[in-house]
Amino acid sequence: MNIKEKLEAEATTAKRKECKHNGFRLAMINAMVEFCEQELELAQAVEQSDKNFGACLDFVVKQAENGVLSDLKAYKEMVKFYFPTADITMKMTVNLCGDNGYEPPPIEVRTNNKDSYDLSLESLLDF
Repeated sequence: MNIKEKLEAEATTAKRKECKHNGFRLAMINAMVEFCEQELELAQAVEQSDKNFGACLDFVVKQAENGVLSDLKAYKEMVKFYFPTADITMKMTVNLCGDNGYEPPPIEVRTNNKDSYDLSLESLLDF
């Protein structure tokens, strides 16, 4: 049984209703699998631990402050459950010239109608 299969099987034992939500559970499983691929010691701790991933999910949700839990805090608490000295870091940067799919709206060209007037300050002052 690989780590992902182990986590999926154990995740079903979570008791808190928030942990039973597929989006949360799958995101946590996928993150833990990724972290285990990055750090073999963490993978070994998860594989050999008598701790259950369902209990881990319950623990993570319990750490929410006022019902709010950021992804980063959730991931930090998850790895600490198995490896108390572990930490997660995140790097986010902004690129103002990046390709984020934004397309400026098309420029609207108006033609002079008979209903529109072109006024300048000079024409107002010319008596």
